Amino acid sequence: MYSVLYESMLTWYGRRRPKSPYLHWYAVITLTVLGFLNIGSIVELLVYCDFWWARRLIAWPVAVTVLIGLLLLHLLYFYRGLALLAQRSLARAPWIAPMYGLLSVGIFAYINALLPSHS
Repeated sequence: MYSVLYESMLTWYGRRRPKSPYLHWYAVITLTVLGFLNIGSIVELLVYCDFWWARRLIAWPVAVTVLIGLLLLHLLYFYRGLALLAQRSLARAPWIAPMYGLLSVGIFAYINALLPSHS
């Protein structure tokens, strides 16, 4: 399923920058940021539900570590970039990527609005 999301991201960015050699990087960084938002949403929801240990996960050293770890995981998972998709069609469902992005940002904003402060 994650490969389909990656393909959709490549297709979506490819329509805007067809000759760019950085399509792989755009897709990987975007998926990393969206994954970080999803993890942030889960942590915020756990804080809202009053899990004492979840408040410690909001600290910036933990967040930076998670973000760097996610970036490394995405780089390793999609190491070969377009070579992985040589046999597949990139014209597949380009709408999945922007919808996933909007949904992730919307859920994060909603859950973040539930908490009055992060202290």
